[in-house]
Amino acid sequence: MTQKKYDIVYSITAHESIECVYNLYENIIKSNPGIDCLVIFHLEDKLYEQRNTLPIHTNLIYNPIHTKKHRFTSTIFLAHIDNYLYVKNYDFDFFCFLDSNNLFIKPVDYKTIKKETPSLNITQTGYKYPSWDTWQQEEFFKNQKLVKIFQDHNIEICVSTHCGMYLRKEVINYIVDFCKTNGIDKKIFTYDHFAAEEIVLPSLVKYSTGFLPKRYCWQQYRYTPKDITDIINKSQWRGVKNLHHNIIKAKRDMNDPLRKYCENNINQHQVIAN
Repeated sequence: MTQKKYDIVYSITAHESIECVYNLYENIIKSNPGIDCLVIFHLEDKLYEQRNTLPIHTNLIYNPIHTKKHRFTSTIFLAHIDNYLYVKNYDFDFFCFLDSNNLFIKPVDYKTIKKETPSLNITQTGYKYPSWDTWQQEEFFKNQKLVKIFQDHNIEICVSTHCGMYLRKEVINYIVDFCKTNGIDKKIFTYDHFAAEEIVLPSLVKYSTGFLPKRYCWQQYRYTPKDITDIINKSQWRGVKNLHHNIIKAKRDMNDPLRKYCENNINQHQVIAN
């Protein structure tokens, strides 16, 4: 029997509200018309027990590994690695990282993703200290075993959100293999107080491709439905001209106005080519 081919695997970590987990799955499917998607959730323990209350779909997977997640730790990054390893033998082209509070506000432009997502191209840009100066920087440099790996491989330390980042399968495969070969997953400790998905992941993405790809997520939380309409319909919004973003952050609450807006309006918006 021929294995089904998927265009995109969406990897999501979730730790609260099983209703919002399924709501995000439905949002992803509605926002990817004509695109074959596989959605995999890495849940925390309580949600994993509740998964059987949800409808079953062949393109919806709950990773049997389920752990607690905490911000500014390694747990989210390692959960995405678990998700990739679970689907590694599936046939797919792209792997996208999402949080459980993400929602699509308009359809995915798959042509742009195929055109602009970089291919594997190992690039030693040279070990560099990041330009940012935050408490996360101080915490990151406390882990000297991890820092040494970056130094030995001439990896530039980068900072970026992971939400809405698409990687080609060859790239995510290389990154996960690199982490396993160099023991990165063993050298990021639970007591490390920095977000590995915002430092380790983007640094390895730039190392393996030469640059950071587009991220399609707006990081701001306090949107209104009018804001979303403006983002969709205008060529720029609040001074931002490159409106390729089509993912927002919303409350993990089924009564959140943004969730209701996306649920009722996602099919009305067309893909706007960049």
